[in-house]
Amino acid sequence: MQYRNVDILAQETVADSGTKSIDLDVTDPITELTVILDLKNGAAKVDEHLPTDVVTNIEIVDGGTVYASMTGAEAAAIFTYQTGHYPIHWFSETLSENQSATLPIRFGRFLGDPLRNFNPTRLRNPQLKVTWAKNAQHLTAYVKLTVKARLMDGEAGAASCLLTKGVRSFTTAGSGIESTELPTDYPIRNLYVRGYVAGACPRNVLSHWKLDCDEGKFIAFDMSGEDMQNEVERIYGLFEVRQNVQASNADKIQAWLGSVYSGSGAIAGGAYTTQFWASANPYGVIYGSDYNGAAFDDQKVEINGRGSLPHSMFAVPFGLPDDPATWFNAAAYRKVKLILTQGAASADCSILVQQDRPI
Repeated sequence: MQYRNVDILAQETVADSGTKSIDLDVTDPITELTVILDLKNGAAKVDEHLPTDVVTNIEIVDGGTVYASMTGAEAAAIFTYQTGHYPIHWFSETLSENQSATLPIRFGRFLGDPLRNFNPTRLRNPQLKVTWAKNAQHLTAYVKLTVKARLMDGEAGAASCLLTKGVRSFTTAGSGIESTELPTDYPIRNLYVRGYVAGACPRNVLSHWKLDCDEGKFIAFDMSGEDMQNEVERIYGLFEVRQNVQASNADKIQAWLGSVYSGSGAIAGGAYTTQFWASANPYGVIYGSDYNGAAFDDQKVEINGRGSLPHSMFAVPFGLPDDPATWFNAAAYRKVKLILTQGAASADCSILVQQDRPI
């Protein structure tokens, strides 16, 4: 098989916020579509504002039909679960420095899957819609957008593909139960749930999980948030996220992992000893001093954090990842409900499903 990498949208400077619709008018099937956002920091430290968060929505549409939808942070987390590594990125808090996020969306069980890929010729007017809004700390008039596609040159294209779509978003309360009906029209390969609020562990934000089919006829899972995290870690393992931060001794550093277990920190320039201390929270603490024992202050520090739940997102797989016959046949039930118990207030919660969907 020959891949052909094409620019659907060559790098273009866009407005500081907006929505851009890009025609997917290629004739070969797409195995991967990638959104790349580049921006630049302003004249002061940019504290915890990533380019992933600048991308507020990515959609694949055809007329009034939405086939896929997710935020930038969700796209990064989903790719991490699919591949075992975080996508290419450059995160930096340093003033006047560039930042970038690469957000790939895969349509098959693996790259180049001949049986699951996105065939745009089956639709009337397929489009990719990207919505973004930079933070006030990012430089004005310096947002750049690129869209690339990896095509399967010469392939006939599949009749279906894996599409991830948002089901619901809400803000959590400090307690109580939120029940959400999941779609039952197509088989579900993965369930993704994000519960993010700065400083809070996702396992506590969503303290209990239950998937109920037809009012108790079948319970797919019924477990605490901590047990769900343990399940996710046993299946997917741990990931690493790298970033440059502007920090002083004993500062808390957001790791962009829902639970960070270890990491390292290195100060750019000078003679310093550093330690990145983590204890299964979404952040670690950086400690360091120069060789005379004086604590460092306001330095550029390279951080590598290692942990689970990228961008505070859980992934719940159904069946064997490469065997469609084992995926969750939601159509066998009249009603499928995800029942989440809330344990922390003001968290951004989103529920997405990856479905095996005909095009």
